[in-house]
Amino acid sequence: MRYKVAIFIMILLQPIYLIGLYCFVFFGQIFYMYIEYPQYYKQKQVTLQANNADIVVIGNSRGKAGFIPNEINGYSSINLSVGGSTPIIGYYTLKRYFEHSKPPKIIILSYSADYFIDPAEFFWQGGVKTKFLEFNEIFEVLKEARALNECKPFEKSGGGCHNIDVYKYLLDLKNFGAELSAVNITLRRYRTNLAVLKEIEDSKGHFYYGRANGAYGDFSEVSFKEFTLSPLVSLYLHKIASLAKEHNVKVVTYVMPYNTHTSLNINKTFLSQYTKFYETMQKEYGILALNKPYSMPNEAFGDHSHLYAGAKEVTHDIYNKLKENGLL
Repeated sequence: MRYKVAIFIMILLQPIYLIGLYCFVFFGQIFYMYIEYPQYYKQKQVTLQANNADIVVIGNSRGKAGFIPNEINGYSSINLSVGGSTPIIGYYTLKRYFEHSKPPKIIILSYSADYFIDPAEFFWQGGVKTKFLEFNEIFEVLKEARALNECKPFEKSGGGCHNIDVYKYLLDLKNFGAELSAVNITLRRYRTNLAVLKEIEDSKGHFYYGRANGAYGDFSEVSFKEFTLSPLVSLYLHKIASLAKEHNVKVVTYVMPYNTHTSLNINKTFLSQYTKFYETMQKEYGILALNKPYSMPNEAFGDHSHLYAGAKEVTHDIYNKLKENGLL
């Protein structure tokens, strides 16, 4: 009898347990998600507030680590880059910014090659799971992907290409397994994420990832044999340029460096095509390229992707190039 009662109670409590688990998954991200979550959360909050920046930087983690707003004197600046993002995320970031803030003098785009090639590598992990994108924005992206036959990247990265796939992704707890199964579901993870939020706030959006005294391995560029721009990413570059033009704001791009080790191993065909992409950006999108792909010493980096010791030098290089081009 007691056994039957226990089974009945377990069956009765199962829906309550599942409801509680889903509530934790959807509303308790700060307790279990990694450092990307506080970045996406903070940057979304910033774009929904009034800002008065002269310089706005939008990009992925390389842009976030490579531009330090507090190093710029005489002009206010803010770094709205987020790790793992493409110009798709950049467009919606900028759109929100214009809805709530005074247009800046200049917008700087800074993305690494892989996020021009693959439009969805981090789309679900970053844009969807963190709730950075609203449902209507996600649906709009997928609609554009279907129109351009760009569904495969979204399917490959864990989701799909139709609206129903968004709900399926969010309801499948396996998509949250890496975080939920980690030992970081503790107050330590919560405190770490709070510290990241504080750092981003104090630095006006800048964040260091790796903090080692150098990076001596290959960057992601070495894995490519050729550079092929995603049609969907290209569309969103046009959208960014058009949106900025509506507000009479100039858009430029700056490609963050890779290390010397990578420069020795990078595929020459890929590098030639990637360089040409920047050389034709102004003609194709009306976006001025401040530089071309280049390398810095291994000691300038904190890991195999991000600047650390070299970030200040790069920040001043960006500022100087803006001045040289009469944009400030």
